[in-house]
Amino acid sequence: TVQDLTTQVNTNKETVQDLTIQLKASQETIQDLSTQVKTNQETVDNITTQLQASQETVQDLTTQTKVSQETVEDLTTQFKASQEQATANTKAQEFKTNALNGKIAVLSKMLMTFLNEQGEVDKAADKLHASLDSDTRLRLAGSTSINERKEMLEKLEAIENIGSSETKSE
Repeated sequence: TVQDLTTQVNTNKETVQDLTIQLKASQETIQDLSTQVKTNQETVDNITTQLQASQETVQDLTTQTKVSQETVEDLTTQFKASQEQATANTKAQEFKTNALNGKIAVLSKMLMTFLNEQGEVDKAADKLHASLDSDTRLRLAGSTSINERKEMLEKLEAIENIGSSETKSE
């Protein structure tokens, strides 16, 4: 029995040694797992930080997109206003051009009327000159006395009045 107990004690010692070895191995495994958990936690923290940074970047890009859209809308509004102004300017220029063309037409008619009247006056003067006898023409050309000149001026005015009334009646 002592021998059995000694054998049993020895067996228990070996078992205790085996369990001690297993316990040490388990402790090392626990330490390794603890290190892995810490590493994993750091990785999660890093990923969380990156995710937050990405969300901020997305928010910044969203804000920039909104600002860009507003800028495009502002530029579109300005472009439409410019087009409307250009159209208004074109219409105003057309109106001015039409008004000037109308004035030019009126002035052209007035000039033609004046030239026609001038031609009639010239014709009347030519008729008068032709109707004067040579003596009267000579007196007109070389009259020296004041009375002669006065008489000739009156005759010329009368002739001019006749020419003007003929032109007016036409």
